[in-house]
Amino acid sequence: MPVAALIGAVLVGGASTRMGADKASLDVGGSPLGARAIGALVGNGLEVMLIGAGDEHAALPGRSVDDLWPGEGPVGAVLTSLHTTFLAGSTSVVILACDLPSVTAEAVRSLIDASGPKHVVLATVDGRRAFPNGVWPVALLPALEDAFGEGADSFAELLATVDVVEVDAGTAFTDADEPGDLNAFR
Repeated sequence: MPVAALIGAVLVGGASTRMGADKASLDVGGSPLGARAIGALVGNGLEVMLIGAGDEHAALPGRSVDDLWPGEGPVGAVLTSLHTTFLAGSTSVVILACDLPSVTAEAVRSLIDASGPKHVVLATVDGRRAFPNGVWPVALLPALEDAFGEGADSFAELLATVDVVEVDAGTAFTDADEPGDLNAFR
């Protein structure tokens, strides 16, 4: 898919309860953890939105977008990303979590290369889907909104009626949930 049809989104609005501090703003190797995901998107020529950004994210580059479904977790943030992408005139959004210490532009490119208008592309880590990291086409927004409206509050439920292509990108999409997960990067 041509990069011009894409926009990037980093989900930064989570509560970070296991980490004990805002993940996106954590200093890792001299820069905020969220900057790694932003850099991987920018490295593919994408404009970046920060979904759920608050004042604590002011140092991160990107356009702040209020979560349309606050309190609904990453599922609501993905729908917010898709709505904003539609309004921007793009056809798909590359969505990344803010807590990916090993993500690279090349790993994101592997997701983009597998993308298409009728399926969600998700990264996998050790054979498991690394939600929400992937390429989400705007064309699937009505089906995803229907699932959400019918009570889908997990990614498995949200994606139950749409096609998903999985891409194994090694450890690039391994997330950091607890402080110890970042020891190797500090």
